[in-house]
Amino acid sequence: MKFSREKGHATYSSFSVDNEANKYKLKLGSFNGTKGLGDSFSSFNNMYFSTKDRDNDKREEAHCAQKYKSPGWMNGCFSANLNGVYKTSHKDYTELHWQRWGKVVPLKSAKMMIRPKQSN
Repeated sequence: MKFSREKGHATYSSFSVDNEANKYKLKLGSFNGTKGLGDSFSSFNNMYFSTKDRDNDKREEAHCAQKYKSPGWMNGCFSANLNGVYKTSHKDYTELHWQRWGKVVPLKSAKMMIRPKQSN
């Protein structure tokens, strides 16, 4: 499979991660992004971070971080997997992907950039 040269971005008006005692809870502001990309990250708002040894997702019948071999914030597993492994095809959601880009397709790369909070 060839990757398209298509690029996109998602911007959130605010982004914060709580401390260890609060299980690294994610708090997101409003979304703005590339037309057609869609927002695959807002479903993780107010979710706790899950790892293979800490099941903090809301899915009772599955441990998403173990099942998909990737840590992250999850609300019933992944609508985006920015910690996924590099694969050239969509098979089992373990690959790096952003689900709302029309369909689930693997991504060649992803970059998360966080700016310091602006003081007024």
